Amino acid sequence: MPGPTPQTKEVAIVMLWRRVEGAVRSLSEVTPMRIEAVVHNMAMRRLHDGQFDRCDLTFRELSAIEDAISKSLIAQYHGRIAYPKAPDEPLEKPEEPAKTRARLVEEDEYELDD
Repeated sequence: MPGPTPQTKEVAIVMLWRRVEGAVRSLSEVTPMRIEAVVHNMAMRRLHDGQFDRCDLTFRELSAIEDAISKSLIAQYHGRIAYPKAPDEPLEKPEEPAKTRARLVEEDEYELDD
């Protein structure tokens, strides 16, 4: 175990939050289900390692903490709507001037087509 175990519930919550947040940031694909799985797995690992033994955290409280952390991270990493074009791109492109064609009438003389 790296460091002392938390002696208060507040310190246990902060410890769990910091570790879970770092793990979620490292996910290649962030979905609500994956966030919930990471939160639960990390909380259970800390529980089995005895990290919560000295802070008198109950299973009910740990479950509520998992829910709160999950909801917060899901809100932070919610999906974005795919825009059809970049938000800073103009809505309409200006019309290009009409191109005219020239044809050779005689050597070095050109006439425009209508």
